[in-house]
Amino acid sequence: MADKDLETLLTAAVRRRFGDGASICKLRRLSSGASCESWSFRVKSEEQSDGEHLILRLPPPGSDGDDIDRRLAPGRPYEADILALMPGQDVPAPSVRFVLDKDDGLGSGYAMEFRAGETMPQKIFKDPAFAQARNVLPGQLVAARHGLNEVSREHVGFLPVESAEDQIALFRDVVDDMGIAHSGIEYGISWLKDHLPPAGPVRLVHGDFRMSNFLVTEEGLNAVIDWELAHLGDPVEDLAWLCVRSWRFTRPGRPAGGLASRAHLLDLYAEATGDTVDPNHLRFWEVLGNVKWAVICLLQCRRFQSGRDRSIELAAIGRRVEEPIYDMIRLLEGRDGGDA
Repeated sequence: MADKDLETLLTAAVRRRFGDGASICKLRRLSSGASCESWSFRVKSEEQSDGEHLILRLPPPGSDGDDIDRRLAPGRPYEADILALMPGQDVPAPSVRFVLDKDDGLGSGYAMEFRAGETMPQKIFKDPAFAQARNVLPGQLVAARHGLNEVSREHVGFLPVESAEDQIALFRDVVDDMGIAHSGIEYGISWLKDHLPPAGPVRLVHGDFRMSNFLVTEEGLNAVIDWELAHLGDPVEDLAWLCVRSWRFTRPGRPAGGLASRAHLLDLYAEATGDTVDPNHLRFWEVLGNVKWAVICLLQCRRFQSGRDRSIELAAIGRRVEEPIYDMIRLLEGRDGGDA
């Protein structure tokens, strides 16, 4: 959709919610995010002449008709519903201002409040201004994960349960659907099938709990964003996804998101929740996380090759498939390190 068409439709959508005198300004697409589109804009109305800063979130082109995409991102149709549950939980998240409907002509999506914060891990890790944030983030992220544990399952019954077995089957379907025979992914899937952990409590899982999906200020965590992979499942999945080596960027020796050791992460989690996590349980989900990221790399490349989205970023992500496989093998061989 051309930017001008989007501006026209969004203006009409805003006037339906804020009144005929409302207008929008400073509309621009945010560069972050290789999947859903995010647009920053301001709403001016009689009540708010200075303009309320909002973020419009739209699904990627063609995703509504893609069965694999829907299965991989089960939370996408429900992001606004999930965010509505966060007040009262220890999970900082933006509030939703309005949800798009078919009369808006923009497809599915929603507008949420703007929250300040940096999402670029490289800056968070290196800038002296974020020194305090780096110290407090591990505890804050564990507190957020604990907050998700406290969300009643009956309140998120619209989300599917995605067990480890379910996800392994999905990855199997994806590579078969693309006609790809990748020895590293095959090895990972085989290992995962042979090392399934015992079934545990089913909780709300963010599904993409990693650096880049946290808005961080100099004081620490200001919001958890991007809930499109949310589902019901094992809460350890989020802890392990945070530990996947790809999300450590310039700090590979600190497995927990480039911030801390796995041992420290699990100690904080036990202190917050009273639940002790077996390191082998975390390791299983971290292996699965590497397989998951490899499969997502292939899917992003498929979106580029199909012509649905010609973003060079998607093509570049497709070339990264070997990185998580290499990281997975190092993890299985005990060569990942970083737990001192």
